[in-house]
Parts: sequence; C-alpha cells; structure tokens
Amino acid sequence: MNSDVLGHHTGAPEYRFTARIHRLGANPYVDAPPRVSAAFGRRGAVAVKGTLNGVPIRATLVAAGGGRHRLYVNGFMRTAAGVDVGETVRLALSPDGASRRGRVPVQALGQLGRGRRGRIDTERPLWTCPRCGHQFVSRNLWHSCARHDLNDHFKGKDPLVRALFNRFRGVMESCGPVTVYAQKTRIVFQVKVRFAACHPRTRWLDGGISLTRRARHPRLLRVEQPVPGWYAHVFRFRRLSDFDARFARLAREAYRMGQREHLRGGKNEKA
Repeated sequence: MNSDVLGHHTGAPEYRFTARIHRLGANPYVDAPPRVSAAFGRRGAVAVKGTLNGVPIRATLVAAGGGRHRLYVNGFMRTAAGVDVGETVRLALSPDGASRRGRVPVQALGQLGRGRRGRIDTERPLWTCPRCGHQFVSRNLWHSCARHDLNDHFKGKDPLVRALFNRFRGVMESCGPVTVYAQKTRIVFQVKVRFAACHPRTRWLDGGISLTRRARHPRLLRVEQPVPGWYAHVFRFRRLSDFDARFARLAREAYRMGQREHLRGGKNEKA
C-alpha cells in the first residue's frame, strides 16, 4: 500500500493511495495508510468524497483503533467500480464538507459518459471490454476483468434459490432487453448501467435494485445511499409469491434508471 498527497482544485488536500479490499465479517473494507489517518484526524468518523478506481464516491472513514481508519466499500460501490474482495484498488479522498443530501446528480456511481463541455452523454454507445465482454459507458474503465459461470452461484444451494433467481430475472427481463452476467460474488443486471444485482444464499435470495428515491416494500431488507440521489434497495426473497405487482413496478423504475432516463427527466412510479 502506498500513498501521496496532491492539491485539490478547491484548495482542500486530496490523498491518493492504493489498498487491498479485505473483509471483516460480511463487510468489505480497505485500510487507510497511517499518513491519511493522521491527516484526517486520528479519532472518530470522517466524511470523505473522492474516487474508487475513478468512480465517484462519498463515504465515511471509520476509526479502527490505534489511530487507524478504514473505509467500508459496499456492494454497490464495488459493482460500479468492477472490483471485489481481495483486489487492489486506487483511491483518492478529500474531506467532504457538503451535506450528504446535496445536489450531486445521480451518476450511477461514475458510469456516466460525458460529451462536449462535460455534459452527460446518455446516447454514447457502450464500450465492450475485449477480454471479458462486459460493457461500460466509459472506454477502458478499470474493472475486475474476469468471466464467471452463473451456475456456480447455485452449487450447494437449495433448489428453491435457483427458482427465486429465475423469477427475479424474469421480472427484470419483462422490463426490456437486459444483459445478465455473473461476477465473483454476485449476478448483475445491466442496460446502459447496472441497475440490479442478486446474491444467492443457501436457502433464500437477496436481490437489489437502484432507484432515485427511497421506496417501501414488505420484502425490503435495507436501503443504502452510496451517493446523494442514489438509493440501493436490498430485498430478501424466500417465496415465489414475494415477487408481487408492487415489486414489478419498482423493477420498471429501476430499469429506467439503468437506461439513464432519470438524466433526461424521466418520471418515477410511486410504490
């Protein structure tokens, strides 16, 4: 792990370093170098903003004892950056003085193409990695370049888990054309950007969709907000009947986010 400090264009210092993603229980994280912990203050939590392999993030440095800090890297950050536990990533962090409810546009965690004069280009063709075949809106975006077999996610699992996944997949594909591919620890769904993901468990299925607002549903497990205006909804499905009409409406809304319609003023369905 190494680090250096650069001047930020706003005058605030920006700290760049590389670190390996570790796992503590169910929570992936990276350790901040000692000089970064010292710069941000050795005690307490610190709100930071910056990039993870070039993908914009907002997060919190959490005190880990002994003057150290760690940064938890949630599933939606890892999915957007195309990285996973055990990989080494590049980070650039600076103090985040803005409110987490600020006016940062939804950026699909950095997967927005930009056209002339920095304007968001929602029509640019996707770039396909020649090695793994995964697609991104930005050419040569760093990612975990590997192919995985979708069937491997269901080895040793209750057969119901595969049936739940098939139902989840059917709901997503009913919204329109979808690209589905397996990563090391999840199965992701993409239109122009990734808008949904599944984590097959031993006896149930955890599935997530991304929305521009906080929604409600009986099967909702939790809602994460990696950046302002981006709400990651995680559901737990135990029965095929859990996929009701209300969830289908939320899936259509997430699909439109995957098409980046929210950047063109698309409307949400309330559920």
